[in-house]
Amino acid sequence: MAQSGTPEPKKPKYDFYDVLRDKEVIIPDADLPALAQAEADQPADAVVPANAETVRYLIQAGAFRSSSDAEALKARIALTGELARVESAEIAGGTIYRVRLGPYANASALAAAKKTLGDNGIEAAAIRAQ
Repeated sequence: MAQSGTPEPKKPKYDFYDVLRDKEVIIPDADLPALAQAEADQPADAVVPANAETVRYLIQAGAFRSSSDAEALKARIALTGELARVESAEIAGGTIYRVRLGPYANASALAAAKKTLGDNGIEAAAIRAQ
């Protein structure tokens, strides 16, 4: 307990979006080709430092309040030949069902999958997660 006149130190309050913002970054469509090219230009025998952060590439094709809507999009994606999954998350007191693909080994694979979705009329966001 704090002494009189000294306020108690406030505990940090973390919101889901604050934590997620530091872990997942949306990659703009215009940046995907350059990112894929930069990875392709790296020598195959390049040494990765042991303490380097692992980067994963994902695609989020949608987020829904209804699991049936998420499952319907997952089925639509399956018709393109891509494999999607539905993940649930508790956000602001409710459950959100996210349709995600990946992880992809590199930006080239991510760009190819995103193009396949786009060619089939499915809008999606490319994500770099750490």
